[in-house]
Amino acid sequence: MRRSVLSAIETADVCLVRESASAANLRLDPGVEAAAQCLKETGAIRPCSRCGEGFLLAADETAEQRAYERAAHLWKAGLRGFAGMSGREVAGAVGSVLATTPKSCPECR
Repeated sequence: MRRSVLSAIETADVCLVRESASAANLRLDPGVEAAAQCLKETGAIRPCSRCGEGFLLAADETAEQRAYERAAHLWKAGLRGFAGMSGREVAGAVGSVLATTPKSCPECR
């Protein structure tokens, strides 16, 4: 599932794991989904410029920092999918998405 965390994200509302046919109906954890959306919004991750299927690290430390700050802001405001999570869990969700996002597209290899 590590590879599928970001390649699975199509919209902020619908995130399906596409790793296998048997996992096609499995939804991502709301905290991971919200963290991925923060990373997309700040430009820390981006769709592959060739295929558009997978998400890749943008290698932009400033964007990554903004994503952590945005996630913390949304968590403190009680917004998005961070309900019931601690601040440490929110930061961990952002870090987890970053750690599982590839630098090069697995679909284009």
